Formats: sequence, C-alpha cells, structure tokens
Amino acid sequence: MHSHSSSLAHLLATRRVVLLDGGMGSEIERRGFPTELPLWSARALLENPALVKEIHRDYIRAGADIVTTNTFRTNRRTLAKKGFGDRTEELVALACRLPREAWEESGCHGLTAYAIAPLEDCYTPALVPDRTSLLREHEEQVRLAAEQDINFIKAETFNSIREAEAVARFAAESGREFTMSFLVEGEHLLNGDLLAQAVETIEPYGPVAFLVNCRPPERLTLSLETLQQCTERPTGIYANGMGIADDAVGGKNRPIGIDAAEYIDWVRRWIDMGARLIGGCCGTTPAHISAIRKIVG
Repeated sequence: MHSHSSSLAHLLATRRVVLLDGGMGSEIERRGFPTELPLWSARALLENPALVKEIHRDYIRAGADIVTTNTFRTNRRTLAKKGFGDRTEELVALACRLPREAWEESGCHGLTAYAIAPLEDCYTPALVPDRTSLLREHEEQVRLAAEQDINFIKAETFNSIREAEAVARFAAESGREFTMSFLVEGEHLLNGDLLAQAVETIEPYGPVAFLVNCRPPERLTLSLETLQQCTERPTGIYANGMGIADDAVGGKNRPIGIDAAEYIDWVRRWIDMGARLIGGCCGTTPAHISAIRKIVG
C-alpha cells in the first residue's frame, strides 16, 4: 500500500530535519471549540470534523512534512466513558480520512502519522492500567491504526516503560513503521522509570526514531540530551508552547507571535544538537510550524 518514498525512514534519509505538525487539542480550543476531558480533542471528531481538517490543512500550508491524526483520545476506553465506545472504528476511520483529504486538497505531498497515546491521563502515571488491559487495548489500537491509510504509527507521550512496550510490541508485529516518544522529567519518564532503560527496552522492537514531547522547551532540551546518549537512532523533540502550564492540557497562551519567536530559539538549539524530527505539542500553532519551516528551509 505504501511506496518506499512514503516511508518515514526514506524522509529521514533525504532531509536533515523532518518537520512535524503542532498541537491539535490546544488548537481546537484556541479556535473556539469547547473541548473537555475525557474526550478532549476527540470531541471535535464527533461535532466538528471540518475544524479538524482545517487545522490539518493549516499545518500543511505552514510547511509540515508530517501531519498527525486526531487519534490521541480515540481509544475505546476513553470513548466509552462518554458512551461512544461503539463508535471507535468509525471515529478512527474519520480521523484518518481528514488528514488524507487535507493533503489531497492542498496539492502537497507528505506523510500522515497515526497518534497512539496512553490509555489514561498522560500526566498521571498511577492510572496506567494492568498488563492484561494494556495488551488487550493497545493491540486493538495498533490493529485499527494498521488498517488505515496512514504512513506510520506515532506512539507519543508515554509515561511508563510498561505501556510504551505494549504499544511497541504490537507496532513491530504490525509491520508498520513506528516512532516512540516519551513524557519525561529530566532523565526519567514521568513514572520514575529511567529514560535510558526505556530506550533499551523499546530498541529491539525497531522504532524508526525516539522522541520526547509535551513538556516546556527548557525541560525537554535536557531530556533530549539524555535521549541522544542512549541511542544511535534518529531523535526528535516537540515541546509545549511557552504559555502552556507544565501539566495542563489546554491552558492559556501568551500571544502567538512572541511565543513562536521564543520557540524558534529553542528549535535552533535542537537542530544544533542533532535532532532530526522537530515540531510542536500543546499550545503550538501553524504559526510555530511556519516559523520552523523558515529556518529549516
């Protein structure tokens, strides 16, 4: 289904820096759509899919090489909390169709990454489910992802080795390319696991790249350094916008112009450090991605 040229590995082999997109849930909120937990960004799939596609399109226009499906919160467990569990397949298919249409309508070419996140709140490692649930539910998530017309699986914001490994195992078995991104505090994942140990555990499953995401730039930069000491694989980073609280989904942003300019100072450092995949997480916008594109060329 996918030619060699539509692989992430190929893109990394041909570009010094591959540009990811920016925030989705926070951008949905910024554009006036009320998100609320537990569904958060998934609520827009139910009520305003056109907005989601518009955001994908704006990231493509800004110069992203990769757009990410709005599937951060489309696992069956989360949807079932609001009575939408039986619509999991439908919403996953919709979330994958929107970026594909955005690429087609833009006339540009790029990759679509399928986001898989922790089953429970990323910032609350104590909520990570038991092993049986992790295996059962992530097997379904990866299976649904692999059935879609996507280019690779982007496992992101993982706060524990055990949950990251469940996803990596099924991603490797699926034959799809995948990347793994951790939610970190210094040299540790948020639950206290060592980042070095996390990399060592996931390494045999063959991820295309390791990343860190969803923390303020200054804190993530330290973790990127640690990450690069642990692996020969390409590394990446996508931080929260400067106005985003440390552990808040959403949060109030400062004016985007100031924010993007400051963010770019960090991006220059990450490029100097050798990061190969760079984008934005919560609170970053198409303006941030456009600014990164200008310096990446």
